[in-house]
Amino acid sequence: MTPIPLIDQIRALRKLKMVQSIRKKFKKYWNTIINQQYKSGVLHIGSAADYERKAVEYRRTTGAYQVLTSNPFDDTICTVTRLLNQLKSLNRIREWHRKGTPLRPILNTIHAATKQISQFLDRLIRSLFDRFVRQTTFVDGADLLDQLQKYIQKGYFKSLTLLITFDITNLYTMLQQEESLALLAEFIREHNCVRVNGLSIDTIIELARV
Repeated sequence: MTPIPLIDQIRALRKLKMVQSIRKKFKKYWNTIINQQYKSGVLHIGSAADYERKAVEYRRTTGAYQVLTSNPFDDTICTVTRLLNQLKSLNRIREWHRKGTPLRPILNTIHAATKQISQFLDRLIRSLFDRFVRQTTFVDGADLLDQLQKYIQKGYFKSLTLLITFDITNLYTMLQQEESLALLAEFIREHNCVRVNGLSIDTIIELARV
C-alpha cells in the first residue's frame, strides 16, 4: 500500500477536527446556522437568534430593507418581460471579514430574472464610461503601478504625497436607487449623449430601475 503523504495526513486531521467541532456545537446548540462566507470556503457557525438579531439591527440602521409579506416575483417577471419585448422591437437585443462577523446582505443575481437586462446595460454603458473616465480609473494593480510611474516621471510625486485607500461599507444602502439613477442620467447628459446605441436616456433609466 502506498503511504499517505504527510501533507495529506495533516489536511485529513484538520478536516476531522473541523467535523468533530461542528458535531459538538450541533449537540450543544440545536438552533444553529452554518453559513459559508462570501467568496471563501470558510464556514461560520452561529445561532439563529444571533443572525436574526443582526438582521433586525441592519435593517434598522440602514433603513434600506423591509420584510416582505408577499412574493413580488410574478410582478417582476411581468415587468422584465414587457421591457424585453420593447427591446426586441428595437432590434437591440437577442433572446439570450470582519470583527464581530457583521451581517451584510449579498444578493446573488446570477439566475435572476433581470440578468439579461443587467448584462445589456453593462455592455451599453461600459464603453461610454471607459471612453470618458479611463484617464482617472485604474483597471488593476498593474495599471495602478504604470500610472504611478507616469505620475512620478511628470514630477508630481512629492515627499508629502499621500496614498489613501478606503473601503465603502453598505454601498447599495448608502446610495439609494433613485439617486443612482439620477447620477446615471446626469453622466449620460453631461457627455452630450441624447441617445446611446439608439436608446433614449429615459429608456435606459427605466431599464436600470428594474
